[in-house]
Amino acid sequence: MGVRNWYVKFKSMPFPWRKRILKGYDLEGNKYWEFKDPNNAGRMRRILECRDKTLHLADVKVPVQWSEWLRQVRKDPPTIDELLRDKKRLQDLQVKIKNAEERWRSIPLKTDPEPGVVGPKPVKSVQNATEDYTTANVKPRR
Repeated sequence: MGVRNWYVKFKSMPFPWRKRILKGYDLEGNKYWEFKDPNNAGRMRRILECRDKTLHLADVKVPVQWSEWLRQVRKDPPTIDELLRDKKRLQDLQVKIKNAEERWRSIPLKTDPEPGVVGPKPVKSVQNATEDYTTANVKPRR
């Protein structure tokens, strides 16, 4: 075990004198802590400690799994394996999206001119079109 693993294991032990307990970290190096909420005794408070102290919290990209944990949606914090699997899933999805966009671009649009046609097709004027419609499709009433 490396020094980091020992540090994480030690900081995550819930000793009675410890005010906050380290619950884990994400792939960016941000740490996630849990501690007793003085205003609500039955609920633990959860916070994020940014790796880069100069960033504003609104600028930090929090993984979805950690966001769920921070908002008390999920009980247990996510593992590093879970975060790595999700990162791989997103990379695979980006490749599939790129391939699908290339396939769609290769299909000719119906608005594209047909091969051999130099200009646009002649369009009937609105007046002629309405006359054709009214005379051809209207039946006399009985």
